[in-house]
Amino acid sequence: VLEQVLPALEKALPDSKTLEMRMRIQRLLDKGQNPHADPRVLRELRALEALEKIGTADARQVIRALAAGAAAARLTVAAQECLQRLEAR
Repeated sequence: VLEQVLPALEKALPDSKTLEMRMRIQRLLDKGQNPHADPRVLRELRALEALEKIGTADARQVIRALAAGAAAARLTVAAQECLQRLEAR
């Protein structure tokens, strides 16, 4: 979810009126820029990697479903990249 609001946060940062607001926005931006800081995100990416290595029709179907998610979501983008690699094989 955080990755979906990163562009809005980046836009809001220079316009923030108080130091506290800038600091809060910057903390969120920093958290969103490092996917490995969140164990949940790391688990999702590892599961996607496992599905890619499995490579069966069922695994590809799950990857396609993930690739159809929210456009800016990290997992969606990673799944789309995964599909491209699978199709190149």
